[in-house]
Amino acid sequence: MESLGILEASSPSLQMHDERYEETNAVPSSSKKRKLVSKVWNDFDKVIIDGKDKAVCKHCNRGFVRSSKSGTTHLKNHLSRCPAAKDVETHQKMMNTTCLEKAGVGGDFVFDNEMSRLDVARMIIKHGYPLDMVEHEFFQTFADILNVYKKEKEKLYKYLSTLSCHFNLIIQFWTCHTKKNVYCCLALQFLEDGLILKKKILALKKVVQYNDIAMETLFGTVTSLLREWNIDKKLCSITLESSYSNDVMVREFESRIHHRTCRRPLCGHLFHIHCITSIINRLLQDGLNEIGWVLCKIRSTIRYINEASVLWKMNYQSTLKQHNLQDKYSTICEDVSTRWDSSFLMLESALELRKVFSLLEGNDRDFVAMNPSMEEWDMAVVVYKYLKVLYDAICSFSGSKCLTANVYFPKVCSIHLRLLELQKSEHTYIRMAIRMKEKFDEYFHECITVLAIAVILDPRKKFDFVQFAFEHLNGCHEAGNILAYIRNTLNDIFDDYVKELGMQASSSSSVNNHNSNSFPSHFDHDNCDMLDMWYESKHRNSVACPRAELDRYLGGEIIDNADRDFDILGWWGANSLDFPIVGQMALDILGIPMSTCAISDSDFNTESMTMINPVFDGLDPEIIEALICGEYWLGRPTKK
Repeated sequence: MESLGILEASSPSLQMHDERYEETNAVPSSSKKRKLVSKVWNDFDKVIIDGKDKAVCKHCNRGFVRSSKSGTTHLKNHLSRCPAAKDVETHQKMMNTTCLEKAGVGGDFVFDNEMSRLDVARMIIKHGYPLDMVEHEFFQTFADILNVYKKEKEKLYKYLSTLSCHFNLIIQFWTCHTKKNVYCCLALQFLEDGLILKKKILALKKVVQYNDIAMETLFGTVTSLLREWNIDKKLCSITLESSYSNDVMVREFESRIHHRTCRRPLCGHLFHIHCITSIINRLLQDGLNEIGWVLCKIRSTIRYINEASVLWKMNYQSTLKQHNLQDKYSTICEDVSTRWDSSFLMLESALELRKVFSLLEGNDRDFVAMNPSMEEWDMAVVVYKYLKVLYDAICSFSGSKCLTANVYFPKVCSIHLRLLELQKSEHTYIRMAIRMKEKFDEYFHECITVLAIAVILDPRKKFDFVQFAFEHLNGCHEAGNILAYIRNTLNDIFDDYVKELGMQASSSSSVNNHNSNSFPSHFDHDNCDMLDMWYESKHRNSVACPRAELDRYLGGEIIDNADRDFDILGWWGANSLDFPIVGQMALDILGIPMSTCAISDSDFNTESMTMINPVFDGLDPEIIEALICGEYWLGRPTKK
């Protein structure tokens, strides 16, 4: 018999018999409701049976007396013995244990509320989720995100302070979806001690009136950030898009910073780097503008096909089958106005469908009116061949976020060569080719020197490739002047490195000689190794005639290795004993970023600035900086 207050299961009035009560028998209590304090009510239902208040177990359906006098002790006693309740409890423990094991948590796991909140903040930062996705207050989310940002910033600061290398600064301008605010994004590219090229974003600061930008304000922002991160004396170069205000700011940097800090050997020669991807972007958009009316016709043609009747589309599909294009172009899309790559790909598709469009003209006069003429198609083909080289160059630069500087020069030469071929085409296109060539020369005038020097420091190409390229593109006479200027610049840079590195070596050597006896080292009986004597002789000759090291590299055998995965930084690291000064110069120059797009996904944008995630619209600039910088520091999620 159960304890006091328990109803016998055999009672005929209850009709339990291991069956659940039907809803017709269980009527909610009409008595005054009170708050159920005891946790036992999580496992019991309050019902009225035959006019009496009862408590029914949710697990086994047994009924018990329920009143203020009887209390809940008898209900707790039942739960401790109820087999059905024990099964549920055991299953729940197994589920919890399994979940903890999958999460990598041991049996002694203790929930940490602060760590849990920070994990949620990291998730929001990394994946770009809206700040109100969790139930706790917006302000708490704000505070958690700033906390994560500060912790990650401190980690990055400590990491950068341990590096012995100097840094290359990347500046890129971003804007929000409404374009009301403009932000200056600053990042570093540097060569880690293990000869690994890395890039780290530093900050995202709001600037005022980008079109009439206050140079003093921007200069002050960048300068204070460099000092905050303690890298102002380690700055080697600045890479940013070419514009008047940017050029003024960089000149101000050179005049204000480097006269009172350690002047790097590259300063004055290769300090200001113009973003090459933005230059190619402009060239490609200029090329698309040259055939803008043709693109409008192609766009209208595609829209007409997509909106045509079912019968018309059946005719289109039939024509596609005749040319075996039904799988590739069963549906065709218009371009996106803010993505020039979509306009290029639309042009590429239309050129492949040119014959299909021509056959469709016979059945529809309206289609004839909007479809490009034969002459317009021919012009589109000519421009496409030029744009294809630009597009391939951008794609090759976008494949990796950290490219060495030597990879750009061959692509630029290919673009130049395609323009020369365009100038040799029929007279109809000569004016267009001349305009495009003028823009090419204007854009690349400022950066061709650093591109050429970088490829000279590629042991697979050296000066021979640069000489071959300029003579082929410009003719021997004009190429001679260009090559002389490049070689003189290379010599000047090398001489600066000799002053910085060679004099240090000479100073160290004089100290060693002062502490040794008067006999040359090769007469020392403890050092009779011929190989050591040879290395010492090479070092003395290098000190006596520093330029000999550069001449020896340039005159040496060119490496026969066309492998795209050739580790050029590793090669220079392995040959640092043979070329101590040239090697250091090569590593510095090869590590210079030639593009600002590596810190964003704006390679194909027609907009002049990178767009910030629309989710961040309306947020305070401080939290936007924390979200974007934190996303890069935590590691951006992999795109599937």
